[in-house]
Amino acid sequence: MDVTCDGFSGQGILKLDEAADPVQAEEGEVARLNAARQTSPDFATKHLPRVVHSLHHSGQIAILSTVAGRGLEYANPWASCAHEFQTETARMVSRDLLEDWNRDYTVRKGLLTPPEILNVWLGHRLDPNKGRLHKFMADAFGIDPDVRTIMFDGFWYPNPLSFATSPSEETDRRKQRTVTGQIHGDLNGNNILVSKFASPEPSYFLIDFEFYEQGQELFYDHAYAELSHLLLMRARSDASNWRSLLYELRSHIRPEDGSRLRGDDLGLVDVVRSIRGEVTSWIDRYESDRLSSLECQYLLARVAVGLNFAHKRIDDKLRRMSFVYAAANLKDYLAFVGAKWPKHGPPIDFETQPPPVEIASQPVSQGEQAPVAAQPPAFPDRPAIAVLAFENLSGDPSKDFVSDGLSHEIMLALSKIDWLMVIG
Repeated sequence: MDVTCDGFSGQGILKLDEAADPVQAEEGEVARLNAARQTSPDFATKHLPRVVHSLHHSGQIAILSTVAGRGLEYANPWASCAHEFQTETARMVSRDLLEDWNRDYTVRKGLLTPPEILNVWLGHRLDPNKGRLHKFMADAFGIDPDVRTIMFDGFWYPNPLSFATSPSEETDRRKQRTVTGQIHGDLNGNNILVSKFASPEPSYFLIDFEFYEQGQELFYDHAYAELSHLLLMRARSDASNWRSLLYELRSHIRPEDGSRLRGDDLGLVDVVRSIRGEVTSWIDRYESDRLSSLECQYLLARVAVGLNFAHKRIDDKLRRMSFVYAAANLKDYLAFVGAKWPKHGPPIDFETQPPPVEIASQPVSQGEQAPVAAQPPAFPDRPAIAVLAFENLSGDPSKDFVSDGLSHEIMLALSKIDWLMVIG
């Protein structure tokens, strides 16, 4: 809105919300945003809003803050940007969160076990009485939350909830030192506003500081941005595609058979690797002497974010996808540290099955069952193009990599066209 008031005249963002405790909520978010600005004033000048006024009244809160750059008409949510701009901004935000916003990061004095690190990030979410994860596992998958291993799409995965809540000798002996700083806490693609138009210095703007924290383990924001984007772009994934996508993003394990990565997944993988690459580069520059420890911290951050999304009150399918994401990254972590883990457990379903469609065209005699029709496949809501394999006509099998590379490069280029679905 355009507003003129004491201390401010121009376009601002007016946030209205309800709160059970309006005084605490209003003071909390405003205080968090002001703390973020004070901690990193240079970063704040470019990328954070400024609170103009705030008030609470009758169970409601209102916060008026400044707008990014030249106004909201000149900004888009990062999640809705075209691929090239999305990738460029992902790389910039990922780098700046560490280089600029957390320039004064600290190294924790004590050592923490992996479950202790997850508890720092997740808190009450891991409590069977206060959180929703234990009930979710029982209701959605029908299995004991304490089981150590689960089976998904024919492959074994460690149960991240059991790993976080049931410490063992395997976890207790893997203590590590972490780096801490400030985190946004809800860094999804709609809380990053990006300049619509090209400029000498591409700009972005972070909003919504309800979950901002200081003295928190780092890399959580990077993992949060990654998973929220994956869920947004692949909400309709089937089990095989989701598993293949997560394994394409693996860090420390070899690919498994049965991969069904879609052609247009390549562009999405490109965005995620842009986020991760800046973290890895930062660790290598500033904390190379504890490289393995911080790579473990980043993997555990992705586990924590997966469990956090599984805890949220969101679509049941997205919660299941988030839980599998946490399990896949925990499996990557266990492979990296060489931990022994059981490789058999109960299977979990990726999604609830829709009720069958009855065919009522023919009468059914007593004692017979009516035939049922399978659900038709979901067709994409955009044009699709298939990239077929190139054939190596040279007669030299060692040149197969050339034809494979051509297919890959074409799919990668096409996957950057947002309105086109690419099939490999």
